[in-house]
Amino acid sequence: MKCKLELGNGKDILFWQDTWCMVRPLKEVFQDLFRFVDNGLGTVDNLWCQVRDEGEWRLNFRRNPYDWEVDSMRRLEGLLKDFSVLPDRSDSRTWVLDPKCGFSVRSCYRSLQANSQEEFPADSVWRSIPPSKVTFTMWAACLLKLPTIDSLKRRGIVLANRCEMCGVTEETCNHLFLHYKVASELWAFVAYSFNISWCIPQSVEQLLFMWPKVKLPAKGRKLWLMIPHAVIWTIWKTRNDVIFKGETRQFDKIILFFKGLIFHWSRSLDWASRYRFEDFVFSWESLLKSM
Repeated sequence: MKCKLELGNGKDILFWQDTWCMVRPLKEVFQDLFRFVDNGLGTVDNLWCQVRDEGEWRLNFRRNPYDWEVDSMRRLEGLLKDFSVLPDRSDSRTWVLDPKCGFSVRSCYRSLQANSQEEFPADSVWRSIPPSKVTFTMWAACLLKLPTIDSLKRRGIVLANRCEMCGVTEETCNHLFLHYKVASELWAFVAYSFNISWCIPQSVEQLLFMWPKVKLPAKGRKLWLMIPHAVIWTIWKTRNDVIFKGETRQFDKIILFFKGLIFHWSRSLDWASRYRFEDFVFSWESLLKSM
């Protein structure tokens, strides 16, 4: 945020959405609490109760916090003790990039130029071999823009957030593609196949940053660089088949689909032309050792 909000009467500041009491919006800092707020678009003054010369915060939630959410609730309450609404003063905004002179097109443009230099694993995302729909899905997964349930809720769609694949935790891109049981087993299969040891990263973006750094022979490397796209596409298609077609999750079928993708995508590689589909399915480890 390039504008710093100064709290006054709280009528023009959104309590959860705006950056007014921390360096980030409260909905990002307290994501666990934001999931069950009564009104995520309420202004600050709506949550402040003024009684004569004093006042207090009255946060509205749809339910009481669970045991694991109590610490977050206490941290939020402790944070709000340092802030109070000033009924006789209007909210104000300060242009952070130039507090003295205020907003200017020059300072805004320079800020946009600086932000455009942020790192993004473009070389790992936009690969030439996988189909364009797969690379686009990878790009969206990296930016957390796929229509997973948490993403749909951020867009205002009211849904119960539960991962349809595991039925245990909430569905997010990083959970779906990295940490959910079958996904982690698929990544473990890949690691075992290439005889490497690794820890699953926290996000798809971190995965794409580290993936090209693994040193492999030339033939194996070309195949290796296709693996993340094949895994992500396999999990995404499996997830959609479970939700929209009512299919069951069978790990053997998932592995077969994954190997089929690698086979079809590798047809453009010279060294892969001598291998048949059966080699990828039944002689996977021997095929990799030949590299």
